[in-house]
Amino acid sequence: MSVSMKRQILIIDDDLIYQQILRKLLYNRYDVVSIADSMEALKYLDELSTPDLVIADLNLPGIDSMEFISEVKTKLENDTTRILVISGTDDDKLKNELLRIGIAEVLTKPIHRKQLVEEVDRLIR
Repeated sequence: MSVSMKRQILIIDDDLIYQQILRKLLYNRYDVVSIADSMEALKYLDELSTPDLVIADLNLPGIDSMEFISEVKTKLENDTTRILVISGTDDDKLKNELLRIGIAEVLTKPIHRKQLVEEVDRLIR
């Protein structure tokens, strides 16, 4: 019997309802891990796993958003892990800065289901 390994996605979002929505959209196709706390997410990346894709909310409590995203990027040791940032604000300057530091894509809330799944599929292949 062959075992197929699903690609892993790490969702970092303090909004548990939004976290559940993302999980439901992606769990059939991917192994999805959800973390609500920024410090817990950094610890997870340090000690436990290197996911294939990170989906991170830009605005997490207790940490500067750019500092957090930069820290996540630093902890991902390989060049194959992509980061998809989700933002509640449509700020072109911020989006350009995130893309400049190597974030794969920035989506603005509200995100349409089809758009999210298409972006995740594109980024994780």
